[in-house]
Amino acid sequence: MEVSRPEPSRLSLGYLLADDPQGETPLIPSEVMEFSIKHSTEVDINTTLQILGSPGEKASSIPGCNRTDSVIRYRFCWRSVSGSDVSSYLWSVLQVFVHKVLNSCRTLAAALDAPLIITVATKDSPSSQCYCLLKVIVLLSAVLRTSEVESRATRASLTELLSPQMGKDIVWFLRRWAKTYLLVDEKLYEQISIPLSTAFGADTEGAQWIVGYLLEKVINNLSVWSSETELANDTVELLVTLVEKRERANIVVQCESWWSLAKQFASRSPPLHLLSSSVQRSLMKALVLGGFANMDSDTKQQYWAEVLHPLQQRFLNLINQENFAQISQEEAVKQEIVATLEALCGIAEATQIDNVASLFSFLMDFLSSCIGLME
Repeated sequence: MEVSRPEPSRLSLGYLLADDPQGETPLIPSEVMEFSIKHSTEVDINTTLQILGSPGEKASSIPGCNRTDSVIRYRFCWRSVSGSDVSSYLWSVLQVFVHKVLNSCRTLAAALDAPLIITVATKDSPSSQCYCLLKVIVLLSAVLRTSEVESRATRASLTELLSPQMGKDIVWFLRRWAKTYLLVDEKLYEQISIPLSTAFGADTEGAQWIVGYLLEKVINNLSVWSSETELANDTVELLVTLVEKRERANIVVQCESWWSLAKQFASRSPPLHLLSSSVQRSLMKALVLGGFANMDSDTKQQYWAEVLHPLQQRFLNLINQENFAQISQEEAVKQEIVATLEALCGIAEATQIDNVASLFSFLMDFLSSCIGLME
């Protein structure tokens, strides 16, 4: 398997970790799977899960970190890195490291076995060296730790010190990773890595934890970066990935934060109402896909009442006003109509073979009330 060259500004780890085939089921690259299987006897599963679930802690501080799965965690020796520089330094290391691997290795198998020493300049040390202690480079926990630094900075009102581009890279990588690894379908592989299936497989604590973590990441980004259209779009695409597969959606809808997000969007509460029209369309698509997860009939009815009913009711209240013809040219009214139409497009984009009948019925009923817009 040839290693694909990365696009500028994208976290190169994503290109080594997973392919992104259009229209096909994404699979873990055979080289990564074989590497993980080969070293599975050296892995302490419990410690691996602890490192995976502790993005706010230094990996080396966890006992037994050297006996964890290499595809899941990334371990460095740091020199001369101050606390204020840790985010930019880690990000530079990830970028520089993988670019060096891509430039020196023709195949993924060679990249997995490539030992490197990386030199990254920092404010405190113009020539700080970072020794790669492990053979594998595609390691999720390194990105989760960088993501956690970003999240903690936003919670501490330090957003102005962060780069939206870094945020874009993080969610782009997490989306690419989630499509391939999260709730991995063992039936698609002749052999399966026990550490990978234990950490990310169906009905595992690891999968439930990371779904919740990614959902919180989405909500945090939409709250902080609503004005950054590209970052918001990549963030919502991550949300779509979490719910487009039914098994993942079943976990997502069990999170209270999912219901809070749905209610906030349906009521057009700030800051979600500030999102661009294209992002709002994708967000509605995600919310509709989530509505077809496994829920009892009462819960499902409640969900649709909180997501779709407010959209339709608000629109009907607007266009049925006696003076609608006069107020239709007001900017606020036009924005409300555009937002509604974008939401309808998002609902249509959420169509799948098992929900097409119900969505078609809802859309036809809704669109019949839109005729007044053409008068």
